[in-house]
Amino acid sequence: MKQWCTIQTTHSAVTKFLLRSLPMINYQLTVSGQVQGVGFRWGCYRLAQQYGVSGFVKNLPSGQVYLEVQGLPDAVTNFIARVENGPTPYARVNQVSKHPLPCQDYGGRFTIRR
Repeated sequence: MKQWCTIQTTHSAVTKFLLRSLPMINYQLTVSGQVQGVGFRWGCYRLAQQYGVSGFVKNLPSGQVYLEVQGLPDAVTNFIARVENGPTPYARVNQVSKHPLPCQDYGGRFTIRR
């Protein structure tokens, strides 16, 4: 089930209105497999730019990768599908755990965190 949400931002009044009027969804993903040392985070960053989603990606000490992704429903769904298939040719995704989150203000950017 998709969770529709709106976000509070520090942007201009017009941007706030536009963001509030669009149906946004936000998900957290934990990805397992061969996902570290293979350009996985960089691949996610490039996909985020392609689909116009915001959020972040980071490596976990467990060897997994953690992501939060937010945007228009179609964009987020397509982004997640590409992540599940591995965003780079060297990544091997075994499992993706996906949970909805409340929308947040990521500053309109997708970042790679260390």
